[in-house]
Amino acid sequence: SDDFLLNAPGVLDANGVYTDDNGIITNCTAMNSQSVGSTLSFVLSACGYDVWLGNNRGNRYSDRHILLNPNTEYSQIIRPFIALAPVAYVGAIESIILRLGALLEPLLSSTNIPFFGVSSNKLRTIDRYFGHFFCGNTFFDQFCEIFVFLLCGFDFPNTNVTRIPAIIGHFPDGTSSLILAHLAQRVNNKNFAYYDYGNAKNARLYGQSNPPSYNLAQITSRNIALMTGVNDYLADPTDVDILRSQLTVPIYDDYVIPYTLWNHADYLIGINAGKFMNSRILKILSDFN
Repeated sequence: SDDFLLNAPGVLDANGVYTDDNGIITNCTAMNSQSVGSTLSFVLSACGYDVWLGNNRGNRYSDRHILLNPNTEYSQIIRPFIALAPVAYVGAIESIILRLGALLEPLLSSTNIPFFGVSSNKLRTIDRYFGHFFCGNTFFDQFCEIFVFLLCGFDFPNTNVTRIPAIIGHFPDGTSSLILAHLAQRVNNKNFAYYDYGNAKNARLYGQSNPPSYNLAQITSRNIALMTGVNDYLADPTDVDILRSQLTVPIYDDYVIPYTLWNHADYLIGINAGKFMNSRILKILSDFN
C-alpha cells in the first residue's frame, strides 16, 4: 500500500536529504524524538533504508495474485518484524462502521466478487472523486474527518486533517468480498481462525466442522516488535492482549505509544508520528544493523 506516503508533504533535495514540512531534517544518528520527521517512508529512505511498499491480495496493485504460501520460515528472515497496530483478533473493535459492516457477512460470503462488485479501476475513480471533490470541499470536509474518526478512533489534536482527502482518495481499495467476509467472521466470532465455509465444506477442507484457529505458537521469531495505541478502534487493546498471550516467544519490544488519544489513523497522519512512532522505529532498526 502507498498509505505511508500520505502524511505531511516535505522536500527531498538533490543529496537525498529529506526535510519535513515543519522544518525537521531527520537525524538518523541521534534518533531524538524531536528530530525525526512524521512521514515514515521518507524518514526510512533518508536514513538509508530500502523502502518496499507491500500490497494486500486483491487490491489495485495485485489483483492477479492467486497463490500465497504461509511459510512460517519468513519469521526468521524478517529481522526485525515491527507490527504497527497489529490486527489479528478483532472481536473487541470499537469502530461502529466495521461493527455494522460485520452484519453483512452472510451477503459477503455468498459470492466471490470484487469489493461490492466494483472493479479496482472503477473503485479508484470513485475514491479519487470523493477524496478531491467531497473531502477536499470546505463544506463537506468535516464529514470526512468524522468518518475517519468513527473508523479509527477520535484524535482531533494530533490528526493532520489536511491529509484526509488523500486518505479517502485511496480508501477503500479493491479486494475480494470473501476477504471482507473473513474479517466479518472474525469480528462476529471473536476468534482468529481460518475461513468458515460452513460445516460440510469445513469437514472436507479442514477435517472438522469448525475452522481451525491460527496457531500462533508456531511463531518462533524473537525479533518481533509491537506498537499499539490505547485509543485504536481497530487494533483494540483487548484484542492485542489476546495476541500477546498466545505468542510463546518473548516480544523484542512491546511498545504502547504514550499518548492516550493515539488511534489507528495516527500511524499514517499523526502530527506527532515522528515523536511517538518513527523515532522508536529507528531505534529498533539500529539494534539490528
